[in-house]
Amino acid sequence: PLARRGFEVIASDQSGEMLDILKKKASEAGVQIPANVSKFSELDFDSEFDAAISIFTAFQHVTEEEEIELSLAALLKALKPGGIAVIDIANFTYLMDKYEKVKVDGGTRDGKTFHRVVSHEIDAGAGLLMHDETTMFAIGDGSTRGFSEKFGLRIFGPREFELRMRIAGFTQIERHLGYADYPGGGMQSGGDDIHHSSKHANVFRLVYTGVRPDSGVHAKESA
Repeated sequence: PLARRGFEVIASDQSGEMLDILKKKASEAGVQIPANVSKFSELDFDSEFDAAISIFTAFQHVTEEEEIELSLAALLKALKPGGIAVIDIANFTYLMDKYEKVKVDGGTRDGKTFHRVVSHEIDAGAGLLMHDETTMFAIGDGSTRGFSEKFGLRIFGPREFELRMRIAGFTQIERHLGYADYPGGGMQSGGDDIHHSSKHANVFRLVYTGVRPDSGVHAKESA
């Protein structure tokens, strides 16, 4: 959508397969999006972007402590002074309220009937939510096709992630209640009552915004 509106967009993902899908969709949309295979921590840009955007809980695939710090530092460095980072994470308050150890469902996707089994385990020691999913599709000739995936998502507390951004050097940090989870759409400020307000328990994604200070990467707010 951003590229179609005339913005210059560069994509990065550690999965070459996902970038191949992106290139195909970009071609179909008549836009060009340069892409490079890279982890967050390996981003090699210096003061080049007005915005850095990480959505669909992508940042929570960064699970090691050192990688988290390096990744936030790389995002900050990639921004021009005054540039903004937009990062969403899964709301752990919501996950705990809606938590299901095993979920079985199905339906229709792209005209194909599917059956899905998803299991979740919390690894409290590692601070991870382990996701294990198997999805099978019924094909027209009577055969089935499917895929399985298993990964861990780093669990961040709402205030914890805000603090991590502050320590990394971001300023003007704000926490929002998802994208369009509320009637009327748009992001709403999270305020200070995240652990107590019933509003937060019904929002799957929390969206954080932070700005690179004009004074440079090494200017950091006190915690």
